[in-house]
Amino acid sequence: MRRSFALVLALLVGACGGGTALLGTPDPATTTTTQGRFALAFTIDRATVHPGDAIGGSATLTLLTPGNATVTGSTDIVAFEFAEVGGAGRDVVPASPSDCALHFVTSSGGVVTAIAKSGAVVDGPNADWYRQFLDDPLVHLPAGDWDISAIATFFDGRNCVGQPYDLRTTVRVHVAG
Repeated sequence: MRRSFALVLALLVGACGGGTALLGTPDPATTTTTQGRFALAFTIDRATVHPGDAIGGSATLTLLTPGNATVTGSTDIVAFEFAEVGGAGRDVVPASPSDCALHFVTSSGGVVTAIAKSGAVVDGPNADWYRQFLDDPLVHLPAGDWDISAIATFFDGRNCVGQPYDLRTTVRVHVAG
C-alpha cells in the first residue's frame, strides 16, 4: 500500500512539474562575517518570496573564542538594512539609539536578534512607500531583488570604550512579482 501511494504521489508531482522549486517554499539562506574574535551570522527563512509574504529571519552575534565577552553599544546591538537592488533604489538605513547598552556575548549561544525595521521616512517620490514599510509590523517588500543586511556595531568592553567593531553580513532576497 505504501509503495502504491508513493508511486502515485511521484507521478502526480512529476506531472505537476515537481522538478522545479515553487516560489515561497522554504529556502533559507545564511551568511556569516567575522571580525577579530566575533562572528555575525544572518539567516533569512526564505530567500525567494511573493509580494505580500512576510520575511522572517534572525542574526546571531557570537564570540569565536571560548568563554564570554562584555560588549557595549546600542540597545539594538544588531540592526537591519533593506536595500533595493536596481529598481527605484529604495534603501531603509537602520536607526539605533546611542545609549551605550551592556551586552554579554558567549561562544556557546550568542546574542540572537530577530529581523526588525528601524529608520526614517525619506523625502521624495518614495516617501509614501517608506512610511508604509516602516509602519508595517512585519517585513513585506515589493517585487524585485533586495539586499537585507544585519549590522552589529559595538565596542569590545564596558562604557563604549575598547576595540570598536562594525560587522555586516548580507542576504539577497528575491521577491517574485
